[in-house]
Amino acid sequence: MIPNPRCDLEGRTVIITGGGKEIGKIHAQEFAKSGAHLVAADIDGESAGAVARVWEGVPNRLHFTTSKAGVIGFTRAMAHEVGPLGITVNAITPGYKPGETQVQSSSGNYLAAQAEGRAMGPAQYPEDLVGAVMFLSSQAGDYMTGQTINVDGGKAMH
Repeated sequence: MIPNPRCDLEGRTVIITGGGKEIGKIHAQEFAKSGAHLVAADIDGESAGAVARVWEGVPNRLHFTTSKAGVIGFTRAMAHEVGPLGITVNAITPGYKPGETQVQSSSGNYLAAQAEGRAMGPAQYPEDLVGAVMFLSSQAGDYMTGQTINVDGGKAMH
């Protein structure tokens, strides 16, 4: 198979939020393999530091939930700010994946409810998101900006 040059990530810069563990770590590793310049932003500075440069914060369930909503607004606002410079800004909203952070900060009922009702079955893995993330970061996704892409196996269909 001949690689598509529009999907080449060599020299592109990406910022991975949650880049120290689980989903974000998988994405950071894939981008590193692809030759992209990488910034890993994570509340666990030690984990992210093992992957790339770090932005640190403080973990808390309320902060976690509101920060996810804030990411969507940030994505849209930043897309307007840097769009004229040819920079794209997009977000991925993954479905439920019972990672260490999720399990430690959630009730059993919440965890059970999150695993039910997907069109494609209950198991989602960090690797399931890599294709969408790599596409948005490649030249093939150069005209997509300010978007939030839901990759959840069909749990929330819009």
